[in-house]
Amino acid sequence: NDNPSNSNLRWGSFNLNFAIKLLHFIRSQYLVLDPPLSSLTISMPSEKDLLRCGLDELALQVERYGGYENVARRLGLACFDGKNQEMEGRTYRGARLLWRERHEDG
Repeated sequence: NDNPSNSNLRWGSFNLNFAIKLLHFIRSQYLVLDPPLSSLTISMPSEKDLLRCGLDELALQVERYGGYENVARRLGLACFDGKNQEMEGRTYRGARLLWRERHEDG
């Protein structure tokens, strides 16, 4: 049967309010770039990024909903964990530097 409601695919628990809060945080960080939204890739923040910004509860929820890579996949975000061999080294380093620079003062 082609009906999606009968799919055997199981995504596990997830919370829309959590996703909205996380995406709002990510968007706010990309808007401070000069020029805003200049990055071609929107990436999942690391646990350190979230904790550095005082978002401890959001960091805990990421783990609750399957971890950073799983949440990134669900939301269509790039996950720069340093393990993805398909990711160009320069892209990875640039994305990590982007997050670090935006939060050094915070």
